[in-house]
Amino acid sequence: MLFGLGLPEWLTIIGLLGGLILTFYIMARASVAYEAKRKAREAGSAGSQERNEAGSAGSQERNEAASEERVEQREQENQKAEEESGT
Repeated sequence: MLFGLGLPEWLTIIGLLGGLILTFYIMARASVAYEAKRKAREAGSAGSQERNEAGSAGSQERNEAASEERVEQREQENQKAEEESGT
């Protein structure tokens, strides 16, 4: 008898080894799942970063086009004001 549990030594050893194997099996499964989630998260963040960059490039182009339109409109207003004051 081992540890005073009333079990034969061979059964206690098998139980301890089985528990150890089960522990390492669970840890390995958790590690694989964690790595898969991490890779998916990284791939998702890379995709969202590309979408953000594309969106910011598009909004920058729209801002530039709008500012060019404002400049042209001001130039036209200035020309009209000069023509009116000159006549």
